[in-house]
Amino acid sequence: MAALRRYLQSAVEQDLARKMVFVGGPRQVGKTQFGKMIISDPAAYLNFDIPAHRDAILKGELPPTAAWFFDEIQKYRAWRNYLKGLYDAAGGRKRILVTGSARSYRGSRNPSWGAAIPKHGAGPWPFANGWCAKR
Repeated sequence: MAALRRYLQSAVEQDLARKMVFVGGPRQVGKTQFGKMIISDPAAYLNFDIPAHRDAILKGELPPTAAWFFDEIQKYRAWRNYLKGLYDAAGGRKRILVTGSARSYRGSRNPSWGAAIPKHGAGPWPFANGWCAKR
């Protein structure tokens, strides 16, 4: 069965071509599955809840893939500075997708950080159209 194209998919793909992108939303709305649709390389997937992935993230031993997909990284206390450093070091050549709790992506102590990063909100899956979200 082919996966349905989600409401946010085009917007996220366009933003991801030029910026780091965050997709946040409540629990169990399909953020991880959506992210895996966008970045399909399994080696690029890094989940902070998985001990081996967490160790790789903290040691900076990231896979040599064209993109990185960070899931639940907001559980790392210094996640914002970590991701900003990765993005700056890659010079914008690496596609970086981040998913997690919607609350984590609201506001920031650094105004330039919050304004520069596109944030997409994932909502529950309505039965009729498969994916609902507000941008």
